[in-house]
Amino acid sequence: MVRHNTAGLQQLHGSAALALTTFATFGALRSSDLKDAHMTVQYLCCMSPAQLLKATAVLEARRFPPLRVRFDGGVICDTASFIVLADNATQTALGAWVQGTEEALLAAGVPVSIRRAQQAPFHSTLGTMGWNATTTVAAMAAVNKALPSFNAAPINVSSAALLPSGRKCYNFPKCVAWRDWAWRDPSWV
Repeated sequence: MVRHNTAGLQQLHGSAALALTTFATFGALRSSDLKDAHMTVQYLCCMSPAQLLKATAVLEARRFPPLRVRFDGGVICDTASFIVLADNATQTALGAWVQGTEEALLAAGVPVSIRRAQQAPFHSTLGTMGWNATTTVAAMAAVNKALPSFNAAPINVSSAALLPSGRKCYNFPKCVAWRDWAWRDPSWV
């Protein structure tokens, strides 16, 4: 659960809007992801319906740590997306919680295809980029110069939810479901 209209959320919204405007000005923005803004805690894939039920039970039984999330890691490109990185304190706190959760999932017989620590750092996706490398690099440099921190005030997050992501399960032939265990800012939906 995210408290609405906190200073941290307002700062993040304003920074994200400025970043997207900058990307668009450079012609580097193909689409915006703000209507579905979230930070994925763990990507779960490649499980049977029975395993999905077990995963849901494990995740619901694990107490989510209250977090004070800040995004100050800068904007980077991750495959075809512009992402803003969570700060080191958020990376550390979430990383420890996810590692314990992965162990609980494995103990319950639920596969963990790829450990979260082996994936992209915790982040929120701002949008997808166009394919001109020169304008993309210039846009990122301009955004990172203008926005060294996306939200100086923290976003207080006290829970996460299991969300269907709607992603295709590429390279996973046995994939039945792909779910994001994530917190979502409902005011952006």
